Amino acid sequence: RSAGSSLSTPSSSKYNVASTSAPAAFVTDLTSEDALEPMTAGARIGEMHRFWVRLGLADPISRKLARQGSRFGSAWSNPPALLRRLHSLQAALPTLKLAPILDQAPGLLLYDPQRLRGKLVELSVLLPGVDVLKLVATAPDVLQRDMSKVTDRVH
Repeated sequence: RSAGSSLSTPSSSKYNVASTSAPAAFVTDLTSEDALEPMTAGARIGEMHRFWVRLGLADPISRKLARQGSRFGSAWSNPPALLRRLHSLQAALPTLKLAPILDQAPGLLLYDPQRLRGKLVELSVLLPGVDVLKLVATAPDVLQRDMSKVTDRVH
């Protein structure tokens, strides 16, 4: 896996984000007009694939995310909204690389950042002594689970 690099969001924030299978940075310059060009909910998979590739995401993951737009509509085929969601996801999980998270648990992109932070707190209480961020880096889908069911499985 490659190392992270700097990412510029429309608000000029910087993040370390890495691609899982390509040496290029996951997200290059999010301020480019190409990256922010609006698309309709019915945007073709090819258009969304190019959007994710322009952000530096590796081809297998970018194709997977492009298909999300075709299957699920507007939230997944609106680049400005996706950029805001990427910003929010990175803010909620600042030390984690987004590319593996988007590959393994793309639905987290649609989660409210406060809810994600709450789930991290719940996990840390549930699993004292466990590095919760390391756990999430390895298995990000744990944040999509109902924490009461995780509690039942641990106890």
